[in-house]
Amino acid sequence: MKKIITQWINEWKWLISKRKLNWITFTFFDFEIERDIRFNQFSIIIIILGLGIRITICGESEELEMLIDKVSR
Repeated sequence: MKKIITQWINEWKWLISKRKLNWITFTFFDFEIERDIRFNQFSIIIIILGLGIRITICGESEELEMLIDKVSR
């Protein structure tokens, strides 16, 4: 069973935050492609001017299922 996970990235939160932050991380441009053979996952990350998205496609993997079984016990 394949599963698609999306994560929205917003690095502009520090502008509207009322808390004083120790540091600010801001990405002007980032493009990453990652292939994890062990857990059968593929990820794409695109960030432009602090706004971006990460899309991960998770496939079936025996090692991942073994880890999930160990954690759920």
